[in-house]
Amino acid sequence: ANLSIDSIIDGGTSDVGSIDPVKDFEKMISRRDVDLVDKAIEQMKERILQLLNDSVKDQLYPKAFGCVEALRVGCVQEEEPAAFNTFLRLMRSMHEGKRHNAFWMLIVDKKVSLIHEGECEESDITKEESEQVFRIQIFLLSHCISFWIQLRNPLLWIVLPLLQKMKLMTYLT
Repeated sequence: ANLSIDSIIDGGTSDVGSIDPVKDFEKMISRRDVDLVDKAIEQMKERILQLLNDSVKDQLYPKAFGCVEALRVGCVQEEEPAAFNTFLRLMRSMHEGKRHNAFWMLIVDKKVSLIHEGECEESDITKEESEQVFRIQIFLLSHCISFWIQLRNPLLWIVLPLLQKMKLMTYLT
């Protein structure tokens, strides 16, 4: 067996665990004794979905979000933009307007976008396209608010403070 000193010291991390998935992921993609990039990316995506599934309300959102950020950085670094971009689109379809909508709103709020060609030559996404992941939601929200204003709906005065509390109004200004 051809073991390096680093892999012995690090314990030769070969799986993205649940205790410190970001650290495990970073160790896996930086290993030079064996190529674990694809395995690390797939396991990190699985870990994110598991964290969301196991989360009671938003309890595990910070940990899951840290994993999303690490996955994005790793995919840029390892020139695997399609893996992240496909996953981010999946996250949107799975969570926007559904059980973990608050997690999707965290991604939107922190402006985690698709990886574009300016960040990684391997990407076939332009910077403008990378930002469109948020635009439809903002467009629909602004039109709903405009419609309510036009109707002079008394409900508007109840809904606006709620939207501001949820930080949705910041996208309209």
